[in-house]
Amino acid sequence: DLSTHGTEALSLYFRGISPSFAQSPDGEILMNGIGPDIWDVSDAFRFAYKTLNGNGSIVARVNSLYQSNTWAKAGVMIRQSTAVSAVHAMVVKTSLDGNCARYQWRPTAAAVSSSADAGSVGMTATFPYWVKVERIGSSFTGYISPDGTTWTQLGTAQTITMTAPVLIGLAVTSHMAVELRNFTFDSIATTCDVKGDWTVADIGVEKGVN
Repeated sequence: DLSTHGTEALSLYFRGISPSFAQSPDGEILMNGIGPDIWDVSDAFRFAYKTLNGNGSIVARVNSLYQSNTWAKAGVMIRQSTAVSAVHAMVVKTSLDGNCARYQWRPTAAAVSSSADAGSVGMTATFPYWVKVERIGSSFTGYISPDGTTWTQLGTAQTITMTAPVLIGLAVTSHMAVELRNFTFDSIATTCDVKGDWTVADIGVEKGVN
């Protein structure tokens, strides 16, 4: 009898490895990620993507990020390809110690990454938080928002040449080469000519890591 001695609630806890990608009926997406980083001249991360032709954008709310490292990252990305050194632009949520949120880009293939952090515009991005990256021609711009309505631009628009079609989706990395960590998203929305079902790619990490 669970009501004995005044018991009013029962909590259950589960342990195990979450799926690499799972979408619930209400649109929430759970991803796990492994890999040293999305940075410098070569990336190692998990990417769930669709294809985009021409202009477009992607928005998502990052609900949680299991902090294995200060610079674990979860956010939205537009990328030329799944090559480890491909050009891209992305906006990611990080921990408070990792400057909260970051707009990051690689302007040419195999070039060193550049970034602009939330701290540069005086913002502290706590969870949950919205992130957005937008493409207009060869111009890419990153934004963050506490409510999905009022947006603040990070850094300046960057000129990055990409040929159609490009990849658009969700990117996660634990920032630890051997540690698998969980991330959750919802309120995911895209604009313009985005097509296809979600495809999940392990970029720069061992294929098939759960």
